[in-house]
Amino acid sequence: MTADEPAGDDAADLCRIAAVVHELCDRDGVAVPEWVFAHRSEVDIAWGRRCVMEGFVWEQTLADAPEACSFHRVWFDREFVGYPSPRRSRQPPAVP
Repeated sequence: MTADEPAGDDAADLCRIAAVVHELCDRDGVAVPEWVFAHRSEVDIAWGRRCVMEGFVWEQTLADAPEACSFHRVWFDREFVGYPSPRRSRQPPAVP
């Protein structure tokens, strides 16, 4: 199903698709299709209802994101691809 590159003109959508395919293949131990590596965003793309690109929430999104996110610069929660998120057990730093 992922062997053929998706069609489309929206570079951000292609990066999102590539990031998810990349992480799902890694997660399931399947070879990543070559087309996936051609789609890297020039800017960070936050994807998901909890992705806020600032402050503690953004720092935690980056820290907890699946490995493929950094390659594609498409950031989503680990739960998006079926991993439990360690973020739920973390607390924000205490304000002095």
